[in-house]
Amino acid sequence: MEKVSIFILLLLVTCLQSCAKKENKELQRKEVAVELQKTLVGVGEGLQQEIPHSEIKVDFPEDFVVVSGRLVRYQGTEKDVIVPEGICVIGKEAFAENREITSVHLPEGVTWIQQYAFYHCSNLKEVVIPETLEAIGTEAFGRCTGLEHIDLHAVKYLRQYVFNGCKNLRVADLSSLEELEEGAFRAAGIEEIIGLESIKKVGKEVFEDTPLYNKYLEKGEGLLIRGPLLISGQHTEGVVEIPEGIKIILDKAFYENHQIVRVVFPDTMLEIGYEAFLGCDRLDEVNMPDSIVRLGYAAFAYCDGLQQIRLSQNLSEIPANCFGGCETTRITVPQHCSVADRALINFGTKGCRLTLPPDIKNIGNIFLNLDDDGNEDPDIIGGYCFYTTDILSEKNSLVRIAKERGWKLEALQLEADELTLHVGDTYVLRFNSGADAVWELDNDRVLSLEEEEIFCDRKLTALKVGTAVVTAKIYGKEYTCVVNVVE
Repeated sequence: MEKVSIFILLLLVTCLQSCAKKENKELQRKEVAVELQKTLVGVGEGLQQEIPHSEIKVDFPEDFVVVSGRLVRYQGTEKDVIVPEGICVIGKEAFAENREITSVHLPEGVTWIQQYAFYHCSNLKEVVIPETLEAIGTEAFGRCTGLEHIDLHAVKYLRQYVFNGCKNLRVADLSSLEELEEGAFRAAGIEEIIGLESIKKVGKEVFEDTPLYNKYLEKGEGLLIRGPLLISGQHTEGVVEIPEGIKIILDKAFYENHQIVRVVFPDTMLEIGYEAFLGCDRLDEVNMPDSIVRLGYAAFAYCDGLQQIRLSQNLSEIPANCFGGCETTRITVPQHCSVADRALINFGTKGCRLTLPPDIKNIGNIFLNLDDDGNEDPDIIGGYCFYTTDILSEKNSLVRIAKERGWKLEALQLEADELTLHVGDTYVLRFNSGADAVWELDNDRVLSLEEEEIFCDRKLTALKVGTAVVTAKIYGKEYTCVVNVVE
């Protein structure tokens, strides 16, 4: 009888412990649910809409804490984890610091792996991801030093430092990728990149300290190119011709390359990255095609030998320090191009001629030149001359700012509006500021119009007796020169 009593007592204790464990796990689920609800409220309704209602599953194994289709935490002990169907998002830090897991299989329907989801899972070797996955968040696999296999071919967005320090990840298939953010593969084991045909945006230092990049720096030749990305041009010299098909020059691609003197850009170019040509002190000419829409911070800073700059007419912005420290004597800012503060800090020397649209923004800070005490140097700024159209218009913000700061401002005009040439004569026609414009000729039998060595200028050659009109268009205005050709 006593033995039976002891057995019943032990059974009761076991049941109570089991109930306590269940209650504890239930309490954990409730606590996590409360935290997630706070996140949902903070982010707004858009986050709720990311998880289709039809994919929400009510019951999940107890190892998976799931709220509204989002895996909030994995609390199991399995090494090979199979995430159940019905989960659409792998939540922030869901597996973070788990040193036990070696593989994870994600189901179809998962569209997003949030930031730090697998951070520092040092023994994780393989992740099987579905075709539905579109985005992987900041440092989601950061410091996963054992990661060897993950098929990324369907992923569109890789956020900052997503595979930072994944030293055993050798190959990345980025066939569908559209955005690759800062440091995405920094210090990873990447030896080869596949795809990139769909890439639209790339951050800085995405391949920094990888075998792919380091091997090129040590003993590479020519240009390091993958798909439409020019990763580096450190082993180039003289005139560099960038191949057709290149869309983006990555950050620091030619950083402090003292051997290049000129770069020929293809019409496929869209973007020049952060500090891409910084310190290229022998580079003497930049002639951008109009396909380029973005420049990175300090892209051409401290190119001391830069004599000519022709900017793309479709630039959206001249960023901070873009041409800082350059000694160029003239530049034309395109219409509708915003200009960041200090974009041309310490730019040029006395006698600079700067052509600016009448509605330019932030003019007060973009040309800041400093003396040894850190003050604006009036001797240099006073030597600048600014040129623009509509100089008498009350709407011209440049007129008001120049008057306030004592800057010299002149009306933009051609150096000649009427010419008489003899057959065989030549004449170089230019703006008084050396501005870059769109040139047209109405009669190519009487006159030829050719680009000069200074690419903003035009060489006129008289061919036969007659009259021709040369038109230069800038900032929505037309400037004409009538040329009479005589015997």
